[in-house]
Amino acid sequence: MRHNKLFIVLALLFMCACSGKDYNLYEYASTHLIDEYVEATTFKLDKIDDNLLIMKPADNSKSYVSQELAKAGYGSQAGVSKFNAMAAQNGDEGFEWNIMYDSNGKYFHYSALTESMPTIELTCSTDFDASHPAGTSLMDVVKVQIYSFAQFLGENRDEIFYFEISDKVRITKRYADFTDEEKAIVGSTFYLVFEKTPAVAGDYEFTVTTAGKYKSEPLKVHFAE
Repeated sequence: MRHNKLFIVLALLFMCACSGKDYNLYEYASTHLIDEYVEATTFKLDKIDDNLLIMKPADNSKSYVSQELAKAGYGSQAGVSKFNAMAAQNGDEGFEWNIMYDSNGKYFHYSALTESMPTIELTCSTDFDASHPAGTSLMDVVKVQIYSFAQFLGENRDEIFYFEISDKVRITKRYADFTDEEKAIVGSTFYLVFEKTPAVAGDYEFTVTTAGKYKSEPLKVHFAE
């Protein structure tokens, strides 16, 4: 099946024009929905804005990319055989579309974990509010945004066009509400959206623990009044 790339090309051109900088856009042909798998246990936290944190694989995580992505200059050829095994296992084959990247080294591809979505616990080193003393779980005050790919892979996958992927695969809900299918094949980056702020304005230090044992480095976040 052939997928129209017009919308994504126009979107990227618009972003480049609005940035005030000149970027050259390139493309490579991909036969996969996911062009990179990341083997990660530990994640690092970062702040995007006052109510939004991002979880990304730690710098020592292993990455396995497709042959096409490696040829385009991203990642290493050494992991291609591992990538091919993952793609075959997930039924991620037979797509036909072009993926964009620019002269600044920005690649617009999808990256997924080699394992299913890990358990996530967010805690604070001080009292968040009266119901959440220091060290207790904050997962009932945050929603988690993930990229979930399983329904678009395999023999019975749903039809999808590249320009609509972002809206189709992005899901935001409480961690406890994700289904096993939604957690089966997920993007390598997660977003934590606070539904409420601390009872008292000030600096708070957060840690995320995955799989019940892997802790991130603490992240200090300031909440204004």
